[in-house]
Amino acid sequence: MASRRSRGCATLPSLRSSASAYPPSHCGQTIAVGVVLRPGFALGINDLRAFCARELGAFKTPSAICLLTDLPKCPSGKVQRLRLLDCFAERLG
Repeated sequence: MASRRSRGCATLPSLRSSASAYPPSHCGQTIAVGVVLRPGFALGINDLRAFCARELGAFKTPSAICLLTDLPKCPSGKVQRLRLLDCFAERLG
C-alpha cells in the first residue's frame, strides 16, 4: 500500500509515479521520496517541496526529493524500496 506521502505527491498532475523510503538516520527517520515526471513536464525540487507542504503539511513533507527516470521495480511490478534507497544514496550523497 502506498504511503500517505506517496499518495499526496502523486496528486500532482505532472507526476507519473512516486514512492517513499526511509534512509537510516542518526535520530529517527529521514523521509525521502523518489518521483518520476510525466513526459513533457518540467518541475523543480522546490516546486515539489512546496506542493507537498501544502498537500501533506510541513511535518510530513519529505526531507529529500529525488527526480528519477523510473522507479526500481521487481519483475512483478512492485517498487523495490531497498534499491530506491540505493538511488537516494547515489543522488543525494
